[in-house]
Amino acid sequence: YGVAVVSASAVRYQIDAWIAQEVAIGHPVAFIIESLEGERVGLAVLSDVQPIDRSAEISIFLESRHRGRGFGADALETLVDAAFHQWNVHRLTVRTEEHNLAAQRFFLAHRFALEGRMREARFIDGAWHDILLFGRVRDETEPRS
Repeated sequence: YGVAVVSASAVRYQIDAWIAQEVAIGHPVAFIIESLEGERVGLAVLSDVQPIDRSAEISIFLESRHRGRGFGADALETLVDAAFHQWNVHRLTVRTEEHNLAAQRFFLAHRFALEGRMREARFIDGAWHDILLFGRVRDETEPRS
């Protein structure tokens, strides 16, 4: 039905890879998003970390029942703040499918600029879809005097 099945060993392998990357770059790359009550509501991932370019890609995954409640905004701004002000990242990138208008509005509202389109870059449910690229640069987020 178009849903990829991931084995437990593949999940363990991914977690081991994240831990190795965390050790190599000196900071975490995957975060569990929790409510104030401690309920797990999603995951935030910092990937494609490029130390020389001081850039990385952000992905946020929320369970559908927790969307629209501020968890994504809190997680994104916390991750952006840590990346820019603690880990000295200069540039962050986000990708989203062309049909995901909610994600596009979300990232635009959080000062990510639409930078480009990767044509037919993702195969979903039997059809090719474009991927939109959004970016945010550290200097653009600093208060202007």
